[in-house]
Amino acid sequence: TVDNDAVDMATFYEDADGDGYGDAEAPVEACTLEEGLVEDATDCDDTEIAVNPAAEELTCDAVDNDCDGTIDVHLVPTTYATLQAAVDDLADGSEICVEPGTYTEQLDLSGRTLVITGQQGAASTFLDVGTTAPRLSVTGESETFGAGDIALSGFTITGADLTGDAESGTHGGFAHVVGGTLSLSDLVFTANSGAEFDEAGLVGMLVYGRGASV
Repeated sequence: TVDNDAVDMATFYEDADGDGYGDAEAPVEACTLEEGLVEDATDCDDTEIAVNPAAEELTCDAVDNDCDGTIDVHLVPTTYATLQAAVDDLADGSEICVEPGTYTEQLDLSGRTLVITGQQGAASTFLDVGTTAPRLSVTGESETFGAGDIALSGFTITGADLTGDAESGTHGGFAHVVGGTLSLSDLVFTANSGAEFDEAGLVGMLVYGRGASV
């Protein structure tokens, strides 16, 4: 027979995912801290080891990684009304997470180092770049390699006029890259238009690069 009044009981919490943070909805009364139990009950998802108060908040995964009550940090249009507003405000090395929708704008990414990601991919995130060049510009002050580094993924690109001629000097109907790096992935191009370039020898109907890596 045990006299419960004489036993020093404490409340611990189950830690199902083993990340050191327990589930507040799973309290356990015990005398000592046992395997699988923790004292901290601030885990917001006890089924995912990468989600806990000490985790880094990842952009564009639609998950509250660090359990602070917010999902993602650099959202367009929730946090920033436009992509360009996010580009202008955020520091180099940031990732811009673009929520599903259609965005009609041209982007000046000159000299910047950014990741721009359509949160739910090209099927639901559309970038209408319009007919005025340049639609997406990644240029540095010189043609030195590394003057800008942009990774763009998860968009359907539409609305571009890809025509080029000697008089207009159009180089790259979609993107113009000078002295920088442009990485493209998971992109769909549709409803863009254009004519063949003339005999002037202009190159890069879709993407033009000089002193660049594409």
